Amino acid sequence: MNLKAIKSKIKWNLLKISPRNLEEVNDFIESMIKRQKKGEKRGAEETVTLKGIWKNIGFEKVSSLEDAVRDVRKESSELLLKRSGKWSA
Repeated sequence: MNLKAIKSKIKWNLLKISPRNLEEVNDFIESMIKRQKKGEKRGAEETVTLKGIWKNIGFEKVSSLEDAVRDVRKESSELLLKRSGKWSA
């Protein structure tokens, strides 16, 4: 649906809403506008960085991360093979 058709449908639907619910609809629309403005500001002004996110969590103690990951994968594979052997028996 194109933008013009969407706006027309919204206007038509607003005519169907009871007067007591119009205030709630307006509050919802205003909250969407505020969120949109905050998102635009964040995108233009604020860049989120993940630098240092893993600092002081314990990875510093691992001398070779690649070796540690390889060991964990090997151990997981061996355990999985043992478990699957029990299933087929």
